[in-house]
Amino acid sequence: MKPTHLTDTEIQLYALQSADSNPAALEHVRHCESCQARAREYTLLFHAVGQQTRPAFDFDLPEVVMGHLVQPKASPVGQLLIVSGISFLSAAFLGTMVFLFGQQLLDLFSNRSQVVLYTAMAFPGALTILLVIESYREFQGKMKQLNFN
Repeated sequence: MKPTHLTDTEIQLYALQSADSNPAALEHVRHCESCQARAREYTLLFHAVGQQTRPAFDFDLPEVVMGHLVQPKASPVGQLLIVSGISFLSAAFLGTMVFLFGQQLLDLFSNRSQVVLYTAMAFPGALTILLVIESYREFQGKMKQLNFN
């Protein structure tokens, strides 16, 4: 006989398959009234759970989930052409400016102190941080829609 009581796992195993249990556990349960009572409780619990009917859903889960998802809007081809055109013109303009004024741009930044360069980099850095925060907030909003809240 064990000096301590059986664990819940050992008692559950005994309640489910008493013939296949550990011999030491069988011997302990035979002599310990507390473990016998717990084994009877687990046996009744397992029997009650086995008697319950399986739940049947009266709805189509994929249909419910898909109903809550926001469908993306189809972008017209004209909008894509406009965005592509503006991007191409911006890149061409920037390339032309670098080609024509490249040496002046190098002189502008090479003759200045570190403070001017850091100041010039502060605005794009702050803008990047704000865009990341906005993207994260948009992501959270979409996740709330998926969570049905």
